[in-house]
Amino acid sequence: MTPKLKDIANRAQVSTAAVSLALNNKSGVSKETAERIQKIARDLNYSIPRGKLESLETVRFIQINKPDQIIDPLHKGFIADYLKGLTRAAKASGYKLEVVTFSGRTMDEAVLSFEEDSPAGAVILGAGLWPEDVRRFEGVSTPLAFIDVCYDFLPFDFVDMNNADSVFQIISHLVEMGHSRIGIVQSSDETPNFTMREEAFLKILAFKGLSFDPNHRYVLSKDAENESPEFERRLAKDKDLPTALFCVNDTIAHRAVQILRGRGIRVPEDLSIVGFDNLPSSEYMDPPLTTIDIRKDLMGERAFYLLMERMRLGMDKPAEKIKIDGTLVRRASVAAPARS
Repeated sequence: MTPKLKDIANRAQVSTAAVSLALNNKSGVSKETAERIQKIARDLNYSIPRGKLESLETVRFIQINKPDQIIDPLHKGFIADYLKGLTRAAKASGYKLEVVTFSGRTMDEAVLSFEEDSPAGAVILGAGLWPEDVRRFEGVSTPLAFIDVCYDFLPFDFVDMNNADSVFQIISHLVEMGHSRIGIVQSSDETPNFTMREEAFLKILAFKGLSFDPNHRYVLSKDAENESPEFERRLAKDKDLPTALFCVNDTIAHRAVQILRGRGIRVPEDLSIVGFDNLPSSEYMDPPLTTIDIRKDLMGERAFYLLMERMRLGMDKPAEKIKIDGTLVRRASVAAPARS
């Protein structure tokens, strides 16, 4: 059986990119590591295929849409921002960036794709990936970094938005404006980031010394044709509405404002609303939406450079978890509560 780069990488416990650098006498690995890799290659009777080095200069950006995953069309804008940062970093580093989408396919298929055609490294879009999904990549020898998700207990490099700090900014702003009864509007489409935002919301309310009424947790679909009757019934039954609502993203906030207006509840005069993501349309809502802005292009750029470090150092590099803080964008959807 003809040995492959990943066979050398596995035996040397380094990345395939490090093997390529060592075998082609390129800088980027230590002298001791290069000599160890070269010896293993000789022991395996490995010879460098023509043109192989060039193919290893490709870094892949992978988007995985699981069969059961609901795709928000507005998420395309987020991906464009990630790609902007990734492309900028790849160009500055002399790498090609290849974009691959696995839509409606299983996680196993995405994992097996690395055995068929392994790039120098890959940044995987983790939105919608739960811990059990990410763990499937533990046997992949290709250097990886995950973006738009973070699990502290998994041995991978992650770059994610700082959900907890962003929610802290939101709650702090609402408290400064005089709100103490604050509710949350979750999405019927659960994602890791939405879950983290709700967990942070409950912890920060407690940290601020505020109680949370479970009746003030609402669930709303992003689809205008679904679930609004249930949301409206909850509003009608609630005799003591919160004075402010934190919506887990701007899409949910848009829907909430429409439904509230339909029931004669004014924003922000009767009830303040805050979103998350700073979609371009949020500035032009009526009223303009207070929200959190995340520099997703910087997340993409940082993920690429984190991957570069993994490609250079291989298994010698400890895993890193990087979180990018958001910025509160204050607009007219928040005002002082009209009642105590």
